Amino acid sequence: MNPWTVPNALTLVRFGIGFWMITTAIIQPQELVSLQWVALALASVAFATDWLDGKIARWFPSQESRLGRYIDPPADKLAVSAYMLFLLVLGAAGTMVEYICFLIIFVREFGMLIWRWFGGADLIPVNRWGKYKTGFQMGALLLYGMLPAFPYPAFYGLAL
Repeated sequence: MNPWTVPNALTLVRFGIGFWMITTAIIQPQELVSLQWVALALASVAFATDWLDGKIARWFPSQESRLGRYIDPPADKLAVSAYMLFLLVLGAAGTMVEYICFLIIFVREFGMLIWRWFGGADLIPVNRWGKYKTGFQMGALLLYGMLPAFPYPAFYGLAL
């Protein structure tokens, strides 16, 4: 199978966005306020490419690849974790409960990544519930990233 496919290119976009967010959060934390809408837009693109690369690979079997099955999960984890790090450094989490929620998600994401890479993929295969969890998680993070524009209690409850 050809590793140079559209889904793999979309996965590489997710890696690039994730690395940009991490680098920006660590190297330029003073710039995060001015870049929060850029980060939200990039996170939206990254999360959309997660959905799109899977659809393309299923709709067009010639676009499926072994490499894609290997690099897609870490790209998803990186996109989610990098945006969470960006939001945390930005100061989006204002309470201890929010920090704990971010920490639980972060530990779970990387725990599953390490587990799958080192032999657990056969024990815990990717399934529909994991896809729902990822979609819900990405949607909640995007809502959470919009909180500065919509600081209303009802909107806040949706994001949590």
